[in-house]
Amino acid sequence: CLVPRGQFDVRSKFFICGGLVFQPLSHEYLQGWSPNERPPHLQNLFMSGHLTPHKTEAIMISQILADEINAGYDSGWVGAPIVQAVNGEPIRDLFHLIDLVTSLRNQAAEGSEELFIRFDVQMSSGPYRLVLPVNDLPEADSRICHLYGVPEHCRSFHYMAEELLPVK
Repeated sequence: CLVPRGQFDVRSKFFICGGLVFQPLSHEYLQGWSPNERPPHLQNLFMSGHLTPHKTEAIMISQILADEINAGYDSGWVGAPIVQAVNGEPIRDLFHLIDLVTSLRNQAAEGSEELFIRFDVQMSSGPYRLVLPVNDLPEADSRICHLYGVPEHCRSFHYMAEELLPVK
């Protein structure tokens, strides 16, 4: 099942990039609504989403922490769109999304031509794209983490393997 159930004693995984808060969709998240009030695209994943080797988690944007880097995308709860791809590459899970974003940020730091990160997302109302300028992300993430009290490097580390943790 693509949407895990019974995760009561597990801390939520999340990743923040430019104020976009990414996290796996879970049954516990959906329990905030009655089944008839849930966003249809989330309910469909809950009822009929299947794991595949190419898709092991449904990653949503659970909210947007307002900042100048994400101006125009609204803030707060934005309907929990499901992330389909990052710069055209379909994502498998949260680790894969983090890896893609980190790789794009590293390429930009080395002078790559890639100046934007494109997040293709899907909702009941259809697909759309969120775009963030890569070179502005370090300063924006620092501002956002400070303003909203988010852990260093804007991600949760409790679920990451030791070798994936950032060097301090």
